[in-house]
Amino acid sequence: MYNEKNTMNTTNTKKVSKKTAGIIGGIAVVAIVALFAGRTECDSCGKKFFGSGTQDIWDSSYVMCDECAQDYYSF
Repeated sequence: MYNEKNTMNTTNTKKVSKKTAGIIGGIAVVAIVALFAGRTECDSCGKKFFGSGTQDIWDSSYVMCDECAQDYYSF
């Protein structure tokens, strides 16, 4: 009887560890997708950055990074 309980406990531990590994793997995939989904590409220099950037006054579809926006709007 002691051996049956011990064997059943080991089987349950393996199931739990596979379930935990699956959950951790799923969280990692979601984090990686979220990391790359939030990146924007500058239309001026082509550099990728996080955030919404700065839009051109005359063309709202033209997005610039902060460095290009400072150069563009400095007189």
